[in-house]
Amino acid sequence: MSDMYTNKKLVVVTADLSLQESLSVYFKLKSYDVFVYSDADLALKAAQNQDLQWDLLVADLELEQMSELQFAESLKASKPNLPIIFVAATHLVERAVQTIRYGAYDCIFKPIHLPQLLVAVEKALYFSKAGSKETDSGLDMDFTYKIDNSLPSLQSVIQKYIEFAVQRNGGAKDRTAREIGIDRKTLYKKIKMADAAVAVVQ
Repeated sequence: MSDMYTNKKLVVVTADLSLQESLSVYFKLKSYDVFVYSDADLALKAAQNQDLQWDLLVADLELEQMSELQFAESLKASKPNLPIIFVAATHLVERAVQTIRYGAYDCIFKPIHLPQLLVAVEKALYFSKAGSKETDSGLDMDFTYKIDNSLPSLQSVIQKYIEFAVQRNGGAKDRTAREIGIDRKTLYKKIKMADAAVAVVQ
């Protein structure tokens, strides 16, 4: 592992004891310093201590004390530059997209594939240090409101992400499928649907 990620302070916020254990063990083995909070209020109280250096926070989307948006907003008030990654059940995908719209760096869906989460964490740390999100790598995830005050469709957001991932991997679809945590058949289907949509427009 690069020295850039050694002894980074990773904060985990979840009441799920199994998730606490798996993330703590995995990231400690990757040379991260891991701090666990089972209560969102306790995490926010600790965040107000400016002497505490946190590099990244991973939180469960389903927090008991408050909504994920309230948590992100309160956290940003204390630590505005802290990258946040949420983990969520797949049926909460609409809420997950909203968290990114309101400042979260990313959202990973359960069941969590730990190497995939590690990639997201390292990318967040890299771009946090560089002072930018992934626009420098070619991914411009524009979640600004449309004229009618609506968000882009979830399908268009997912499609844009898949296109970026395939491009980032030099067109290697098998590697792309592994990196983003879906099977090859699903990836090929998504690409085929995108090609068909382009053909209709043309």
